[in-house]
Amino acid sequence: MQTILTQARRVVTIILKNTLNKRMSSPQVRYVDFWDKLVEELTNKESIITESIALDSIFALFLAGFEATSYAITLAFKLLSDHPQVIEKLEEEHEQILKKMGDREDSSTVTWEDYKSMIFTSQVIKEILRLGNFSPVMFRKTMKDVEYKGYTIPKGWQVMVCSLAIHLNPEIYEDPHSFKPSRWKFLKL
Repeated sequence: MQTILTQARRVVTIILKNTLNKRMSSPQVRYVDFWDKLVEELTNKESIITESIALDSIFALFLAGFEATSYAITLAFKLLSDHPQVIEKLEEEHEQILKKMGDREDSSTVTWEDYKSMIFTSQVIKEILRLGNFSPVMFRKTMKDVEYKGYTIPKGWQVMVCSLAIHLNPEIYEDPHSFKPSRWKFLKL
């Protein structure tokens, strides 16, 4: 099994390296995406990012994206199966939207207005994402000096934000380990 995974990683790394090389050879073409940011960092003489680190980062993003999606779907099914009243409320909301769609000439397309009317659906999604903590940490670069609780975080520093510490903090969320989509009532789409 390990050999298959090692071979797969090697093949993916070759594909990623080829893509990075294409981007590096034509920096004038900008897509304004993660690849552009990597090329920018790799061409910056003061950067500590190497090609190897860049390729590992891209590989990790692909893996994390796959893992996060399957984890999110699994968590959603678990939370919804544990809360049948939430499923009932979702069904009611979606039935109302389907009824409105049936009254329209083009009843096969969800419109922006339909999407915006999915208030409870949005609350459920936000609550699943809060409890899932799919990205346990995020890195951000300070764009200016930031004062926080008597400390100064200088411009240009990397800051690590731990979403677990925020999403499960009882000072921020009442009963933080409970699945309560209604806690998002005050937020609009």
